[in-house]
Amino acid sequence: MNNYLIEYLNENEFRKRERSIKKYNMLAYKKLLFEYYPSLRDGNFIGVITNEDNKLGITKYELSLPTDIMFKKVHGDIILHYTVYKNQKIVMLDSIEASDDILSEGHQKELTAYKGVMISPNHAEKDIFKINLLNMLDKNHERDELFHLVFYLMKKDVIIIIGRYNMTETNKLILKLISENTSIEEICCILNLTRKQLHYRLRKLQEIGYDIKANYSYSGTIIYNLKNDFIEDLLSLKIQDINNSFKCLVISDTHFGSDLSNYKYINLVYDYAIKNNIHIILFCGDILEGIYARKSNYTSIYQIQEFIKKYPYDEKILNIGILGNHEGHFLKYEGIDVKKMISNARWDIVPINYETGIIKVQDDSILLYHNIKNKYPFKTHGCSLALLGHSHFMKVSFSPILSISVPTLSNDFPTKNILDKPSFLEINISLNKRKIDNIEIKLLSIEENKIFKCSESNYELSKILVREKN
Repeated sequence: MNNYLIEYLNENEFRKRERSIKKYNMLAYKKLLFEYYPSLRDGNFIGVITNEDNKLGITKYELSLPTDIMFKKVHGDIILHYTVYKNQKIVMLDSIEASDDILSEGHQKELTAYKGVMISPNHAEKDIFKINLLNMLDKNHERDELFHLVFYLMKKDVIIIIGRYNMTETNKLILKLISENTSIEEICCILNLTRKQLHYRLRKLQEIGYDIKANYSYSGTIIYNLKNDFIEDLLSLKIQDINNSFKCLVISDTHFGSDLSNYKYINLVYDYAIKNNIHIILFCGDILEGIYARKSNYTSIYQIQEFIKKYPYDEKILNIGILGNHEGHFLKYEGIDVKKMISNARWDIVPINYETGIIKVQDDSILLYHNIKNKYPFKTHGCSLALLGHSHFMKVSFSPILSISVPTLSNDFPTKNILDKPSFLEINISLNKRKIDNIEIKLLSIEENKIFKCSESNYELSKILVREKN
């Protein structure tokens, strides 16, 4: 057996890159350490010969290290360059490189990973784009609905995409079923899709120009249609199929991302909704903590991603509501549109707008309001009932319309009263001649992972207020 001595052309630099491989690509590191190095010591030289001098007994090699497919497509091969000096029985490790010098960056600073692939901080957007594009093209069941022809041109830090969308038979059927006012359940059943798969396809259709509008049903279902007009009320959303009553739960100021928030509370709310056959949850803003989060790792993007992942899901429950001042600060100070990010990721969570939203119930309306711009008194927009976030405690007032401040579903209480508990509302609305007539309100609180009723009240609108004249 030939015993070769391994030396380094620049040991310090080589070791740095070696540590980067260990940290970010364990498959390549294990092969290098436990297979290739022993093989070189034994005189079994592997790889491609790039230069050879038989007179001096010097041969140069390049060896591609094995790595996962996605890493290779994004960053290129990891290449070990080494030189064999046969007369001296020395293997000189010259360098170890990746196509885009990701290994050099890896020992200089902590790299982040996106979908399991490390990305360069110097051109993160380019790497993320490549990963997303390659993931899409690698999914066989979705390949025909992506770009039929795709290539990209990188000029400085700009990626230009040129492509042609190839419409699949499945997506053609989706559009046909939508035009026939088919419900989401029926579309999923006919095409054997989950709701999440259908939501993904609808987003792709919207991206190429189809204007698809969702109509929300009291039973928790959705009927989509293709818009054919140019008029849109950006503040309102109509809940259809309501007969003479409308029952929902109302939450506000969950502040997920805060030390005082807890996802256990919203899970208990969901359990209550399912047990009581309630399909609509209204939310009145400040669902996220935003820039006020005390934990340094709770960045704005992390909070949104965690919310999308941890917020409970049930096919028969719709969450409809507004965003508050905390979400507004995402947009104002960081340029992050929480409304768009949540809408794109979750079909069952529907943020109508920032600050103000209107729920249309037959010929009447409910106003959702969360103060962002210190606009008091708020405009009622002809609604008969207002549900208000921001205050963190329950309060009922009657001017200019019946207004209910919704308590916080968190431990962030405005006072230090030991009786304060994370709370939410159950509201049962009765309609008469297609107008809101009677409102029953239950204040429900959470203690020791149990829900208990704190109070119950009843309001008959015709006796306590005069409707605002438009």
